Amino acid sequence: GLITAADICKAKTDITELMEGARGRKVQIALNVASKGGDLEHAISFTKWAYRVRNTVHLITIGDGIIASAGLVVFLAGSERRLDEDALIYLHETSSDGGPQKRTERDALSAYLDMLDDRYYKIVTRATRISRDEIEDYEKEMTTFSARKAVRLGIAHHVLVSEPPVKQKKTDGKISIPEHLVDAIESATITENRRNRDVRIRPQNLS
Repeated sequence: GLITAADICKAKTDITELMEGARGRKVQIALNVASKGGDLEHAISFTKWAYRVRNTVHLITIGDGIIASAGLVVFLAGSERRLDEDALIYLHETSSDGGPQKRTERDALSAYLDMLDDRYYKIVTRATRISRDEIEDYEKEMTTFSARKAVRLGIAHHVLVSEPPVKQKKTDGKISIPEHLVDAIESATITENRRNRDVRIRPQNLS
């Protein structure tokens, strides 16, 4: 959903309580981010605050779904940033929810958006390998990045890839043994000790 001032205040409060509970030890916190935008000003304030407490908090942000605008700013607050393999980063120009305004109000709004843009660009350029000119170009084109492209641009550090299920091979219809163990058993040499009639399995070199 959209990020609100209440969301930011709660996140700061929760993280502060965990910091106080750690009694001086550095604490690791994971924060899930799945937002297309919201209150950009409060998102910027959260990220700047997160930068200030990095000596006591290792913040891991985990991105999922579409992450844009205020959502991207909060995601960039992480000391370590991870993206789900299907996540998308979306860059677009900042905007306001205001309706029709008088000329002086439009001028004031324009100045406010310029200020937000400047703070937004500083956060993105500081945390990634994207220049301000590149960001502006991406925004004009309303560019969307895959998780892997986001890692290459420095937006994220890791892509979270789902592990494929382990292949299994049935032996007698009742028991399933992992395939690599079946292969090992099948490649072993069975020898019989004539004295005690024990059957032993001597694995061969499987490398």
